[in-house]
Parts: sequence; C-alpha cells; structure tokens
Amino acid sequence: MQASSAVVEMVLWSRDLTAKIGCDLPIAVKRGYHMHYAVTNGAKLNQPVLDEEAGFLIPPRLRGVRLTTGVELGYRDTARTPVQLEADEALARGIFPLSARADPAPWRGCRPCTPACCRSLGQRRSTTTSGSHSDTPTMV
Repeated sequence: MQASSAVVEMVLWSRDLTAKIGCDLPIAVKRGYHMHYAVTNGAKLNQPVLDEEAGFLIPPRLRGVRLTTGVELGYRDTARTPVQLEADEALARGIFPLSARADPAPWRGCRPCTPACCRSLGQRRSTTTSGSHSDTPTMV
C-alpha cells in the first residue's frame, strides 16, 4: 500500500505500526486490574466507594462487589503484576466486608497512554495520530 499520509488510531499496537515507517510515537501502556468478591453476612453496597488516596474503587455488582485498582505503567506484553490488587484488597477489607474472591484470576486491562494524557499527538511525518479511549478521545 502507498499513501502520502495516514491516520493512525492510538491503540496498544500503534507504536509497532508507526515504527515500521520510522516514526517513534511516545505511547506507553497503562494497565489496571480488577477482581470480583462475594460479601460477608449479607452486606450490601448501594453505590461505589472510592478511596482516592489509595487509588481504588469498589462498585456494587450482581455477584457482590468489584475491586478496581489504579493504573500501573508497564510494557504491553509483560507478565501480570497483581501487587497493586493485593495491596488494595488488604485496604478494601478494612472499608467493606469482602469475602472470597469470585474470579479464578485478576482481570487485567491495558490502554494506551501519551505524555500528559494528550488527546492527540498531532502530525508527525505525514502521519496523524488520534485516540478513541475515554482517556484519549478521537481528534476531529
């Protein structure tokens, strides 16, 4: 394929693609984890609980509650590092009566991250980059 210009959506693999044309995009990977829990003694959570200082959220779910972590910066393909989830779980147990983990393993999600969470990196060598995640809305 040949073109004088291109638009590249900022996803986790954008950097791999643009490197092939000699453009090194400053895209890092933000990773976050969550786990579902049963609750003890019929406890009920009617609204999400946010601990801003520790950086976690406990929203109610059909299966009990979910504990979500803040983000860690890492490489896209490296092994999971649930250290943050384990630390947040210990703190969350002091706030709400979590019971057993309901999932066999923590869920991990990844999303692209740009310097200062810029919504667009603009034009670089006839390649325009834009994002579509809530952190990096599409440039119009």
